Amino acid sequence: MVVAQSLNHSVEHSASYHKILEASIPLFADKGFDGVSMRDIARAVGIKAPALYNHFDDKQTLYLAVISHAFANKADNLIQTLSSIEEPEKKLEQFITQLTRMMAEDDSFRHLLQRELLDGDEQRLKILGSEVFAELFLTARNLFKQLYGNCCDPGLLAITAIGMIRQHFELQPLYQYLPGNQQKNIDPDCLSKHVMNVLLHGIRG
Repeated sequence: MVVAQSLNHSVEHSASYHKILEASIPLFADKGFDGVSMRDIARAVGIKAPALYNHFDDKQTLYLAVISHAFANKADNLIQTLSSIEEPEKKLEQFITQLTRMMAEDDSFRHLLQRELLDGDEQRLKILGSEVFAELFLTARNLFKQLYGNCCDPGLLAITAIGMIRQHFELQPLYQYLPGNQQKNIDPDCLSKHVMNVLLHGIRG
């Protein structure tokens, strides 16, 4: 009976922890670290603010957990794609397509990443770079090295590929007002094909 109660408590604790993280992602993505209070988070979860401290020491600890939670699963999925047994060019195509759709479908993920880059908080960026995205970057870097050898910096190519995709979505609100362009939203499949064409064939491809 005692063991069962302990297990139930552990499951409930885990569920509450996950619920807090999930509820916090859109709040921080929309308003940033300074714009969200523990009271705001508690209200979104449906609990009282002091209950948050059963899981997190303070807002900074919670925020770092949110950052890791928001990005880690996506990084893991992309790593699986890059580590498949497909040929290098096919793996690159799948990676670009998956990342583009991820950016298109998850506004909170995209906005949270954009906020982190703009805020420039060294501690949080260090966690993203050395813990959350490190394996993804190294795996992408190795793929570009397979594709291009030593003719280009594979790390720079990995950043360039990711940057091309991210930049298109950041400029999306402006697209519809540019001369000759009536496209309000970016088609992720068209964008992924465009990025692949540039990476494999260059502008003239």
